[in-house]
Order: sequence, then structure tokens, then C-alpha cells
Amino acid sequence: MQSREQVPVEKRCRPGSKCYAIEVDEKLTRAFLLDVDSLLFEFESCCELITKFVAKVHTLAGDDVEDSRAGEKVKEIVVAAGTDISWYTALVRDRSHFIHNAAPWLAIDLSEPSSPDILIMKENLREFSNTEQFVRLSDLRGVVGGFVESVVVLQKHLIEFLTHLTSQTKA
Repeated sequence: MQSREQVPVEKRCRPGSKCYAIEVDEKLTRAFLLDVDSLLFEFESCCELITKFVAKVHTLAGDDVEDSRAGEKVKEIVVAAGTDISWYTALVRDRSHFIHNAAPWLAIDLSEPSSPDILIMKENLREFSNTEQFVRLSDLRGVVGGFVESVVVLQKHLIEFLTHLTSQTKA
């Protein structure tokens, strides 16, 4: 087994070149994949609960938000604050794929030596030219960052909404 430094740059896993397999502790691999699965599942569940909570607060305040429109209400709030919500589309797509369609596989992208990345493959791949066939760990960090940013926006919205509501009832 050659280390990364021993493999010439031109032979690293790039389109049209050979890839190298390494053995990784099976327990570690399974634990990592279980963590990825849990992250996707729990983040989407948390989004559903936050959506229900925001809708319930609005409904209790007299701004009736039907369950079928709760997601749109949350989306409007987050987008109005200038927050990118593309992370949510990626979360739903990837969670659905890994829960319903395939078990993930792992690879390591060394094509950019200054920023290697873990790839969670949607199938066993030998070519990595189609980015729809895998998810980068860095993409999952983007999902987490987008989630956190959106939660902060929703928290601020609810505080302002309830502060405005209570100031109206005092007047």
C-alpha cells in the first residue's frame, strides 16, 4: 500500500486515471456512515418541528397558518431575511436518497491537495465526474451552516413578532 505522498500527482483519483483503495477500520466506517445518516434524518425532523412551532405561534397570535402552508410561511420568513435556503433542498434530497434508495459508500477526494474531502457516494463509483452521484462532507457542513443561520433568523423573527404583539396588547 502506497501512502498519498508516494502516489504521483498524475495518478491520483482524477477522471480517466486510476484510483487507489485503502482499508479503513470497518467499525469506524460504519460509525461515520451512521452519523451521516443520523445527521440527515435528525436535521430534517428538526426542521419539521421548527416549522410546526413557528406555525403554532402565528396561529395562537391570530395569524392562522394552516398546516399545509406552514413550510411556505417559514420559507417566506427566512428568504425575506436574505438567507439562502438551498441547503434545505440538498438536505431533503440526500436524506431521501440514503433512507429510501441506497446505502452510502465512502471515498476520499484528493484532487485538490490543499483541501481534501470525504465523499459519501450514492453508489459504488470508479469515476467522479458526475457530482450528482455523491455528496461531499463539505456540502454537509453547508447544510449544517444553512440550518443554523435559518434557525437564528426564525428565532429573531419570533422574538420580534411576539414583542410587537405584546406591545399592541399593552396599548
